[in-house]
Amino acid sequence: MKINNKKIILIVVVLLFLRIIYKSYVFNYKYTKWNNKKIVVDIYNIEKIQDEKIIYKVKYDKNYFLLSIKNQDIKYKIGDILEILSSKYDIERYNNPYEFDYKKYLNSKNIVSVIYCNKVLQCEKGKNNILSLIGYIRDSISKRLDILIGIEYSSLIKSLMYGDDLYLDSKLKEEFRDVGLGHMLCISGSHVLCLLTSFEYIFRSKRKRYVNIIILIYFYFLSLFKISLFRPIFMYIISIILKKITYRQKYVITLIILLFINPYYILNIGIIFSFLTVLSIKLFYNLINSWLTIHIKSDRKIVKYIIDNVSLTISAQVLIIPFELYYFQKISLVSIVSNILVGFLLNIALYFIFFLYILIFIPFISSFISNICRILLNIIIRIVEILFSINYLNIQLPKPNIYIMCIMYIVLLIYLYKKLIILYFWNRRKKFNKIVVIIKYIFIVIIITWNIYTIYFEKYAIFFNVGQGNMALLHYNTKNIIVDIGSTKDSVSGNIMVNFLNGKCIRKIDLVLLTHMHKDHINGLEDIINKGIIVERVGFSNPIENTEEYNNLKKLLKENNVCIIQLSENDEIILDNTYINILSPPKNAKIKDSDLLNANSTVFLISNYNKNYLFMGDSTSKTEKYILDKYINNSNNVEIFNKLKNIYVYQVSHHGSNTSSYEDFLSNISIKNSVISSKKSVYGHPNEEVLDRFFKLNIRTIITEKNGAIKF
Repeated sequence: MKINNKKIILIVVVLLFLRIIYKSYVFNYKYTKWNNKKIVVDIYNIEKIQDEKIIYKVKYDKNYFLLSIKNQDIKYKIGDILEILSSKYDIERYNNPYEFDYKKYLNSKNIVSVIYCNKVLQCEKGKNNILSLIGYIRDSISKRLDILIGIEYSSLIKSLMYGDDLYLDSKLKEEFRDVGLGHMLCISGSHVLCLLTSFEYIFRSKRKRYVNIIILIYFYFLSLFKISLFRPIFMYIISIILKKITYRQKYVITLIILLFINPYYILNIGIIFSFLTVLSIKLFYNLINSWLTIHIKSDRKIVKYIIDNVSLTISAQVLIIPFELYYFQKISLVSIVSNILVGFLLNIALYFIFFLYILIFIPFISSFISNICRILLNIIIRIVEILFSINYLNIQLPKPNIYIMCIMYIVLLIYLYKKLIILYFWNRRKKFNKIVVIIKYIFIVIIITWNIYTIYFEKYAIFFNVGQGNMALLHYNTKNIIVDIGSTKDSVSGNIMVNFLNGKCIRKIDLVLLTHMHKDHINGLEDIINKGIIVERVGFSNPIENTEEYNNLKKLLKENNVCIIQLSENDEIILDNTYINILSPPKNAKIKDSDLLNANSTVFLISNYNKNYLFMGDSTSKTEKYILDKYINNSNNVEIFNKLKNIYVYQVSHHGSNTSSYEDFLSNISIKNSVISSKKSVYGHPNEEVLDRFFKLNIRTIITEKNGAIKF
């Protein structure tokens, strides 16, 4: 029975659809949260080592998970089987713009979720025979490498060989990524090509291809089945088995098989870059190479080599530029130079590294090869350091949305297939040629205009969802003001803010305003400073109590040369068209209350472009009474009075607690929108009585826990 192509395509589509449904069920519904459940897991790899915990990749119930174990003297090895008491919680999503989706990230690596180990009940050493053998080989090679070449270089070699940067120096990792060489630390098709070329010189028989397959499978096992290796290895194997298969067929078959294994691989950055790079080279290499050859007329071999490498480097990056901007918000201009210089040396180093792995236990030969590797790697590291020192050649741009990315690819396709499009409309070629040119330039103008607008002219105020805590950003043209930056969960507010600032191409904060010294209002400031965001000034009132948080904050600001502005009542800060008035606490006095620190929160009234924002911090009813008495009932300040009678956004006091937001206060000022930043499960905020007050006064109320970040 003959099966036509349409039937094959239909069968493949149906099977993929069913696979998507199944994987979606496994990742999202099969495993609900549990507490103190006894389970048995196989250790597959160590993913991350931190001060307080070690993260392992494990297999449980035929699916992969990350296992978090509190740091202890025992380090479990690949192949160990653990019986543990464990807990699993749902991975929280806060629904903020440009937020890193950790759940999707894990799923894109075929990992279901995170399991937390409460207690190890039993450990069976080396019970998984295949994994234990791989672990034993890796450990033996690792120890031998450390002795032969030193830990600094052996860590780099292991990263190159396994795509495992666990022990790689974080500074070196950053330098490689910043100069556009991060892909070289992830094992991929280029490594496979070097591996095959290396053994071409040894195995010259007719059966060398089958020897190559064995070697590739060996390194695939050593890498612990890295998915980035699957594409090049599988494409090589099927090209040997099916000799008449075309490159396009290999490409499509490999992609379909990968998606059938896990449809979420379509979200994996490594796989996206891998397939796009190969496709980009196939589409653009000859065009670029021909153009360079025509314009650089030379018969010298060195010139031909440079042209070929430049063509390969540029063509490999054409299709990944939109995704590079999407994931990293920058284009490295130095990457072409770095890929040519370092790429050439790294390929040579990889040849010797592969030989070193095969001959590592032969004394004199391994020592000789390791010395060559050390010299080459030392040169590579020095070149990377020099290139990193001129990192101003990186172009920082905002994160493109789906529409801008589509426009980018349409422009690329027009450049690539312009002649074919015109041939198709040959009878009207002159008219159509003009239309194509006009469309191309319109789209280019749209891309440029969008970037300029986002960086220089966009205006918004955004209230983030940080769980239990407060964080808001006011951005007007190029000026940025943060009001509070904290959460009860460490690093949450800082990571959310850094991702947003990077997505908007914001590298500098002009002013940070802090209402008071509670952790859930300030603990993200350290994170954004440590992530390289420039903070020029931080303003706050003198706290009522000399707390540990306050002392740590002063130390942080002093160490990073951040200007401190001591604020008090009646102060006014003017930043371009933004006016900031301090309404409370009183100067040289304090508002008396049982909750002294909250009652004396700094209250900020911020006005910009006829919109007034009122930030109350954790103020209490006593604070509200003080503001009413001074600025509404007995006001001599007409400007403040008028602003309070026209509040566009009111950040609700104390996360919607019943200690504030009393009806007398709410009814005497005029509020259009109110924002409550809280998480119900932490302290029970917001209080239902408070919500009723807003409802009665017809004030629109938005809760960040339910709605995510709110943009005005």
